[in-house]
Amino acid sequence: GDVAQDIDFNGEAVEDIEIDTTSTVTLTGDVDTDSLTLTAGTLDVNGQTDVNVTGNLVMAAGTTITDGTG
Repeated sequence: GDVAQDIDFNGEAVEDIEIDTTSTVTLTGDVDTDSLTLTAGTLDVNGQTDVNVTGNLVMAAGTTITDGTG
């Protein structure tokens, strides 16, 4: 989508995360995932310290912000 989104997985495990947007997706909580793919848009990790990817981590395009200042 083209609207900024905040996502809070509450530290839960999810199978796969794919981000393909024209906007920003901000993580507001910790997460465990099998794979994380960013193909477009901005992923703001927002200073989260417990984002675990056990499988594929693909940053094909887009922007990643890790400290929450974006």
